[in-house]
Amino acid sequence: MAEVLNLPEERFAECAASGPGAAMVGATAMGWYTSIEAAGTAMLGDIQCTSPNPQNAERYQAIYQNTYLPLYAKLKPLFEWQLT
Repeated sequence: MAEVLNLPEERFAECAASGPGAAMVGATAMGWYTSIEAAGTAMLGDIQCTSPNPQNAERYQAIYQNTYLPLYAKLKPLFEWQLT
């Protein structure tokens, strides 16, 4: 994901997000933690950061520009037709 978006990616070691995320929000709302970030660190551990590989990010950008944008332009009328 870091390379697709060409941005650093931060996540907890635990990848399941729904249950732990709800628990972190609830614990913060109860005042048990000062922030969701603090709850996440306490409940899930340290955040892992992944930086994008510039060469791979460039490849993903080229695929997006040369494949997906032209494809979307061609399919857009179909998307609009489905909404009517």
